Amino acid sequence: GEVYCCMGNIYSKIGKNLRAIEMYDKALPFFEKVGDHLGQGNVYYNKGEICKEIGKNSRAIEMYDKALPFFVKAGDYKRQGLVYYNKAVIYYVKLYSLHSLEMTKKALTCFEKDPDKGGLGILYKEIALYLRFNNERSRALEIYDKALNIFNKVGDTQREAKVYLDKGNVYLD
Repeated sequence: GEVYCCMGNIYSKIGKNLRAIEMYDKALPFFEKVGDHLGQGNVYYNKGEICKEIGKNSRAIEMYDKALPFFVKAGDYKRQGLVYYNKAVIYYVKLYSLHSLEMTKKALTCFEKDPDKGGLGILYKEIALYLRFNNERSRALEIYDKALNIFNKVGDTQREAKVYLDKGNVYLD
């Protein structure tokens, strides 16, 4: 299952999405046979990512919804948070702001439980970006500071640098 999943990831990265989905479909029975909840969840999650990328948002949400119970069973808060986060992004793009807010809150809850907190920093960065584009600049700066604190603690200097750039853009707006 892992090999097919890795092959799917490679095909996805080079833009061969149909081939990637075929590989994920081949991986799924192996993960089911051994009861690998994380593997099963990753298959659906990865298929959701492809669907989101090609604009099939309803199908992406279906895949994320299939992935979520497996991540819950595996106790993987970070992946649970990523599911909610990606659904929030889709709902935001589709202008379903109430659904987006609901998914963002669920993502926040999951990321707060994850010991690696990096996902929480990513979520804060995205929330700050949303606030910035909605002319809530001072609130955006506060949230960017929360993201910076997390990225500093987990040693993610690349994301830390991006937050500094985003903060600079708040002052340019």
